[in-house]
Amino acid sequence: VINLGGKDYVYENYGDFMLQNRAFNTNVNGSDGSFVNRYLNEKNVTINTRVRDTSEDVAVTNTFVTDLLFNDKNPKRKTVDTKDVLEAAGVPQDKIDVLLGTNSGMPIVTKRITADPEDDSETNAYYSKSDNTVYVTQKGAAAMNNNPTNALRLILHENLHRLFHNKRNYNDAQRERILEELKEVYYYTIEQLKKDKADGKISESLYNSIIDVFSKATVSNDEQVQMEEFLMECLTQPAIANYLNNTEYHSEVNIDGIPQRKKSIFQKIMDILLD
Repeated sequence: VINLGGKDYVYENYGDFMLQNRAFNTNVNGSDGSFVNRYLNEKNVTINTRVRDTSEDVAVTNTFVTDLLFNDKNPKRKTVDTKDVLEAAGVPQDKIDVLLGTNSGMPIVTKRITADPEDDSETNAYYSKSDNTVYVTQKGAAAMNNNPTNALRLILHENLHRLFHNKRNYNDAQRERILEELKEVYYYTIEQLKKDKADGKISESLYNSIIDVFSKATVSNDEQVQMEEFLMECLTQPAIANYLNNTEYHSEVNIDGIPQRKKSIFQKIMDILLD
């Protein structure tokens, strides 16, 4: 639930919130069409990140996404319509329409997805800046089989990378500033997770699951790559977004005589993106 100007708006999770409001679309047709620029600096932002995974309703596991992307009968196939992949995973049509901009004319994701036959047993999907393409591996396709939540998360995650590197959204200097400022938030979040686990505020299983995601996201030796992956996980992992949205952020900067408004870690991330 997000409260704006006294009115509540309900979203399933942060990804749904971003999709419905075109968070990364800016200056469309010369005007400010960005939900980020217009609304995300509101005082009260709370987000319900609970997601109902309809895959639990299906008794038999299917391999529709794998069959679509890596079909032995058509080994020369390299790209597939994103719409077909989402449908094969069981994503509802209204979500697909938002992602592809069917009604708004402003798509969030690419029309096509490229299958990558290489398998390192770790990578699900990735965005290549060199050819501006989103790739899905066999491991990623398997993760999407019969799982609309995974399909939405993986495809949205890689497309957020793509949008983050779109110069119409952020120039090089803006990206560098964002990634630099995220370092403090990252280290603060890690320490707060440790403190909350020690104090019994969060379970050990939740702590371990979030730390595991962050550890995998920051495996690169490049700090900018680490912080970009940290950002994308915060924006697309429901459990992480929920924790960040319900955990207070205390800045190291104190200004005498000026009361500092309380905010969550999630709101701090939004501030950095908005600045």
